Amino acid sequence: MSKELQDTLQNPKINIQPNFDANFTKLKENAQKSGLQEDWESRIGEFFLKYFQGLAQQLKKQKFHEDEMLREGFEEIVDKNEISLVFVDKLEKRTYNETIIKDGTLYIQSTPKYWDTNLDDVGDKRVDEL
Repeated sequence: MSKELQDTLQNPKINIQPNFDANFTKLKENAQKSGLQEDWESRIGEFFLKYFQGLAQQLKKQKFHEDEMLREGFEEIVDKNEISLVFVDKLEKRTYNETIIKDGTLYIQSTPKYWDTNLDDVGDKRVDEL
């Protein structure tokens, strides 16, 4: 998956961080309260991958692979070359997932309640935020 994002952004330094341990712990702590399906633990790897695939798909839709200015803008603000998946208690702007850039890292955020919802939409407003 790193390779697909690296190719789309034409940046071989891009690194993905699924944060398996922290995210698993967050989901497990909230499983009952969030109404997670019984088999969520066996599907966690598949869904974490889908977050990064969804982002790659959205960046392609927004023509990052074709537009040097978009890539340069991305590299300027995501200067740590890291894309990280995190689960939080509450999103800032959206319901299911959102991308934010903080301290040079692009964070894909979701909540335990919506951890498996609308993964194809990850980063769908990224151009608007550059």
